[in-house]
Amino acid sequence: MVYAPAAQVGIYGFCGQFLFGIEPLEPDILLQLGHNTADGCPYSKGKRWHVFHRSEDNGDMIDATILMNYTLEQMREGNNTIKLEDADCYLQAEVKSEDLQAALDAANSLAGLTITYDFDDRQEVLDTSTIADWITTDTDGKISVDENKVKAWVNENLVKYDTFVPGYTRTFHSTMQGTIEVPLGDYGIYGWKTDVDATVEKLKEYILAGESVTVEPEYSQRGYCRATDDIGDSYAEVDITNQKVFVYKDGELVIESDCVTGLASDPERATPPGVYRVWTMEKDVVLGTYAVQGYEAPVNYWMNFTEIGIGFTTWRELPMVATSIRPMVRMAVSTCHWM
Repeated sequence: MVYAPAAQVGIYGFCGQFLFGIEPLEPDILLQLGHNTADGCPYSKGKRWHVFHRSEDNGDMIDATILMNYTLEQMREGNNTIKLEDADCYLQAEVKSEDLQAALDAANSLAGLTITYDFDDRQEVLDTSTIADWITTDTDGKISVDENKVKAWVNENLVKYDTFVPGYTRTFHSTMQGTIEVPLGDYGIYGWKTDVDATVEKLKEYILAGESVTVEPEYSQRGYCRATDDIGDSYAEVDITNQKVFVYKDGELVIESDCVTGLASDPERATPPGVYRVWTMEKDVVLGTYAVQGYEAPVNYWMNFTEIGIGFTTWRELPMVATSIRPMVRMAVSTCHWM
């Protein structure tokens, strides 16, 4: 029996016994045609993000059962030479190149994608070289983004810019003391904090949209300025050491006033250092009660931030002993009209 494979002719010998035993024929066919190669499925590969794929290669692997049945049929008809092409016994690749076209188009739609996170005087850029490791596509072209990898990137590259963090210390340029380090403080409530989960969800949306954008992270707490110096150029500085208050607007000093802070020698009555935001500004407020705090302190104006604040009153109503009231920084009431 002579077998003629496609593109080449091979002679394989079979004994006449196979005319009488069907079962031994199939393994012997496999043995005689053992050089055949498996089919090669198409695959996609990225180079500098542009994705291309190699077309499938059907190879020359034989379906021995089909060939066996075809061989027996031809032998019964007296044919001694069989063309394998006529037997239609070559295995076909399971996945065709056209099956991957949608996935290919989807992947290439992200080519050149960049997502820039803006922190005023700093930027964090996410480009396709990183994004490529996060995405997968199915044969329908649907893109999936690995959320765990996205979250890891956010935690490593965006959270580092947070300023509302326990133990965080700011470099501050004090009016009278020069450059100093100011801690967030035990009661400090000012700063920026990234909402990681919300940022991850938005980042996935940006990737799936396939458009380059410049954005900011999602925040669970926001400040007023996003630069490295997030206090900005409009703020009130309370100098505990020199018992002074300085108010700046757009970088210009607009108010300078004396003040009286808490009793520094008593931790329970000292005004704590830190960075705060003003919650409320009220008029004619009585601070404390005799029943709870053991005192009542009426003030004409009150600027509140957490458990401490700035109270404005007349100096003649403010004997020095009154500075033992811990939460308050006292200033002359005339100053308040400028604030």
